[in-house]
Amino acid sequence: MEAAVYAIGHPLRWKLLAELAEGEPLMVTELAARLRRTVTNVSKQVNYLKSLGVISVTRRLYHISDKFPQPGEKEVDFGYFVARFGVK
Repeated sequence: MEAAVYAIGHPLRWKLLAELAEGEPLMVTELAARLRRTVTNVSKQVNYLKSLGVISVTRRLYHISDKFPQPGEKEVDFGYFVARFGVK
């Protein structure tokens, strides 16, 4: 899945995925507030992730797409690697 390479290639997109990997669907405004970024900037990156199929939207709430299983808390399985967010 090449989408994963593009999805994690930008620091803000990585942070967005980390927030959404916690499992709670969030609105763009909530994501922007949590990441201390502008709504415009977050919206641009969220739309890019959505175009790659990495995240989905339901009633203005964004979440990790069902195409990418979440084997554990704060983890996303991209097929050839598992991204673990918040793990040191």
